[in-house]
Amino acid sequence: MSGQPSAVAAAMADARPAKQAIRDEWMEVLDEYAPVAPQGETLYATLCGGAGTDVRLLIERGHVAVEENGAIAVTKFPRVIAVEKDPIEAGLLKNAIPGLQVIASSVEDILIAQNEIRYPVGLHLEVPRAHVLNLDFNGNLEFRVDKGKGLVCTTIDLVRKAAMAHAAPPLRQPWALFLTVRGTADWPESVDGHIASALRVARQTSPGFAQSTLQIEDEFLSGFDESLGPPLSSLAATTQQRVIIAYVAYRVLQVASAIGWRATCKRARFYGGESGQGTAPMCTWMFDFHWSNDAHSGNPSVLETTLETALSAAAYVDANGVLRGFDESA
Repeated sequence: MSGQPSAVAAAMADARPAKQAIRDEWMEVLDEYAPVAPQGETLYATLCGGAGTDVRLLIERGHVAVEENGAIAVTKFPRVIAVEKDPIEAGLLKNAIPGLQVIASSVEDILIAQNEIRYPVGLHLEVPRAHVLNLDFNGNLEFRVDKGKGLVCTTIDLVRKAAMAHAAPPLRQPWALFLTVRGTADWPESVDGHIASALRVARQTSPGFAQSTLQIEDEFLSGFDESLGPPLSSLAATTQQRVIIAYVAYRVLQVASAIGWRATCKRARFYGGESGQGTAPMCTWMFDFHWSNDAHSGNPSVLETTLETALSAAAYVDANGVLRGFDESA
């Protein structure tokens, strides 16, 4: 995805309390998955950047075996894989964490998200099939017009590819996804209509989801007209973040159930963008996926059920790293 920051900006963003709070929650999820992920399989694949902070934390928690010299132990299938498309950052990461398997590529190239018949092979296939996949993007949600499909969210399509990789027999083991994007509506105004339509369908599908998005209804949906606007980008930063949180939660659950997964949005957070702080507004989600024969058979009740609680754990993380209500802001 576009919009990657400079190394200095990335380091500053990496250290802010809100991001540290998110990373702590990542580690809580990894604490759950590490004991049940066989040693011969990849536990964690991540877009960690040159600092590799989350990988270091994983090592500190004892979830990755290391040699006496501190290097990650060599195994047939790496316990951790980092994906870094910037060759300089990839080199820094290899030097900073010896033994770490670093794929010098973009995750988009690995997942080949725009091709329906090609799939990753070899080590690249272990990225989408990791027990925990961290798509920690710095850019906005991306959309494209696809012939025969209309408007497609490229970011969600990446999630779909990962879900398909996990669904290939004999896998279908539980897995987790962390997803982070910039929380601004930086896209053509025509996308707003697509998002509004999706959220209206989700609210009609699930009373619980409708209840959780009352503020979104008041601030965006009730006054939005596809021909008249107002554009989402003109609304308050926190409104944009809440809309993005709700839209992505719905679309990931929708895509997952269509493949055969019962996905659960365990956590959804928005943070940054506070006045005078100089921080970028961000949105992040943590999902669990469990194979469901009901979902695989096309039972719509699976999506309806998972939507009910999709935003029950949604929250705003303030500049001090403290969790507040989903409808709160600085």
